[in-house]
Amino acid sequence: MSHSSDEKRIIGIYRDYRSAVVGIYGWSNSGKSELMVRIIEELKKNGYGVISAKHTAHEIEHSEAERKKDGKRHYLAGATATLFFNDSEGEIRMSMSSPEEGLKFLAKIPHDIILVEGMKDADWPKIAVGDIESRDNTVLSYPEAPVEEIIRFIEREIKTARNYLLLPGIDCELCGYRCLEMAGLIAAGEKTFGDCAVLKKRRDGRVRIRIDGKEVALGKKFMDDLFYNTMTGMVKALKGAGDGDIEIKIRREKSGDN
Repeated sequence: MSHSSDEKRIIGIYRDYRSAVVGIYGWSNSGKSELMVRIIEELKKNGYGVISAKHTAHEIEHSEAERKKDGKRHYLAGATATLFFNDSEGEIRMSMSSPEEGLKFLAKIPHDIILVEGMKDADWPKIAVGDIESRDNTVLSYPEAPVEEIIRFIEREIKTARNYLLLPGIDCELCGYRCLEMAGLIAAGEKTFGDCAVLKKRRDGRVRIRIDGKEVALGKKFMDDLFYNTMTGMVKALKGAGDGDIEIKIRREKSGDN
């Protein structure tokens, strides 16, 4: 069964940013920054790690003398990223080809959700603030939707994204659902990871294969046995090989490579 465009979009966001991403947009002085602060405070209180980003059309200000003198010189000299920091906090300035690239850089930091203020035409789910024309992928409007409803939506997104990234992501539908559907059902408490047919099989399986980050189903047990026996046999022949788990990463040559 083919994916809908909305399903492909959400799956792409989860995979690109390793979490859910939710945007907040509105006109200047509409209250979007105040809403961002309230959401961050509530999510932190509920135990979630939040990465926030604010998109602006204005030049980033670096008013501190030391930043201007040394840190900015590093950046202007060509450093891809420069960290301005003290003993407890820092600010990153980086070069990037797009805002999305910058967010993917931030996504390497452990987190549960990325909240973006601005970027009203981005693909991720968004919350409109104040009197502004609704953009595509807008899921709620504030203050029509109270903060409590917004928090509930974001927490469902966090759980669904987390569940999806723990599922195989191969949409075999052996359980009756695609992986994104199953992730949502697990988030709602209607299903568990034990209902995933592939994860059930994996308990007995010994080999997992990912290509470009996407897991490939081995299918029948003889395939698991074939990979297991072949690879363990080859590794045993290597000098200094121990008895621990084996991890092998292969960079395949593209057609035309020498």
